[in-house]
Amino acid sequence: MPHDGKKRPDKVGATYTVGRKLGRGSFGSIYLAVNSQSGEELAVKVEKKRSKSSMLQHESNVAKALAGGAGIPAIHFCDMEGENTVMVMDLLGPSLEDLFCMCERKFSVRTVAMIAGQVLTRIEWVHSKSFVHRDIKPENFLVGRGSNDNLIHLIDFGLAKLYRDPQTRAHINYKANKSLTGTARYASIHAHLGAEQGRRDDLEAVGYMLLYFLRGRLPWQGFTAKTKEEKYAHILESKQTTPVETLCSGLPETFLTYQRYCRELPFAAQPDYPYLRGLFTDLLDRCEDPGEDTFDWQHTQRATQGSESASCGETKGLEFQPCRSTVTRVATLGATSAAEYGLEPPVARKSILGGFFSSLCSRGVRK
Repeated sequence: MPHDGKKRPDKVGATYTVGRKLGRGSFGSIYLAVNSQSGEELAVKVEKKRSKSSMLQHESNVAKALAGGAGIPAIHFCDMEGENTVMVMDLLGPSLEDLFCMCERKFSVRTVAMIAGQVLTRIEWVHSKSFVHRDIKPENFLVGRGSNDNLIHLIDFGLAKLYRDPQTRAHINYKANKSLTGTARYASIHAHLGAEQGRRDDLEAVGYMLLYFLRGRLPWQGFTAKTKEEKYAHILESKQTTPVETLCSGLPETFLTYQRYCRELPFAAQPDYPYLRGLFTDLLDRCEDPGEDTFDWQHTQRATQGSESASCGETKGLEFQPCRSTVTRVATLGATSAAEYGLEPPVARKSILGGFFSSLCSRGVRK
């Protein structure tokens, strides 16, 4: 399959016929693929030629090490084709970021609690295999297709790293002065400060992602600076000076408890995953209709259409386009209220179907 990286490859390996382009990422492009023997639809990533080692090959190796866990996409093929690395993987549905936009950039408490339970299970599995993900963000969690449309998958292991020896289970040593790895919006404070990342950092990033889903934005979004380093410094300052009580203001106590736990966790400590999941299970039990197990997006016709525009995690350039909200300016640091920190209060909103959602802090939650 020699090609110049611009034209669509016709075939990958011996059995995968390549179809239309689904999207593109920093590494290259993503295409629809079909197993010519079984007819199964898959996704193929084509990585541009790199001077360094292939990130796609690393991603494949990590994903194979994680094989067997629920919500971990299978890797069907990964090899060099011409001057490029190609990887064939399961074809999935839209990302949580896509679905978040579909729901007008606010999820209900129930949906966020349901997301938290699945996400923490994925993270626990990754950690049980001695890896930390290091790039937790909504774009890296995708729902499945068909009968698996309520199963959240974790993808993109290109930045994943071993935090302990898989055989001896000896934890890596703490190191300082490390460059920030991951997405600054969701990165932990320790990661910003240059600390070696461990399990606690994945969990803290999950906490920021959950707050993002409830608030619609985080107070450190929208910073502009001349350099990336200056922008990261502004984001760190905002994270350090915005009290967790303010971040979680107006929300169920669960989110404050979770955030405090993650921030206080020592570098090499074993997280109590059942306890953390239990926080959100208890929250769901306090919601109205405790047997209800559908997400916000499953109540809309658009969600069905979105799952048909499937991707393998790279939303840029897909037919199913994520929306982008207008970034608002963050207020001066040092303010005391959620609004002054640039946090949107939990407000009432209308659903896409015209129904009405009450305030996020009280929707379906018994006090």
